[in-house]
Amino acid sequence: MLCYSIDLGEGGFSHVYMVYKEGIGILAAKVIPYKEFSFSEFHVGFEHTKDGSNPFVLKYIESFQTGDFAVILMEYSNMK
Repeated sequence: MLCYSIDLGEGGFSHVYMVYKEGIGILAAKVIPYKEFSFSEFHVGFEHTKDGSNPFVLKYIESFQTGDFAVILMEYSNMK
């Protein structure tokens, strides 16, 4: 369960929120309207980054669908 969220910004077809998940801590949640979400594109990206060898790509935690949205949880990086 995600406990709170702070809107971090939006892109062309998604919003990103800072969220807290018990047992893990602070994460970034990318929320995409399901009609805009491409599972095949996501899977290709995941396969290229799952080993965590690229220091410029945020670590994937998990993904799920809720209502009309796909949610991708990844590590949070404060770049300010």
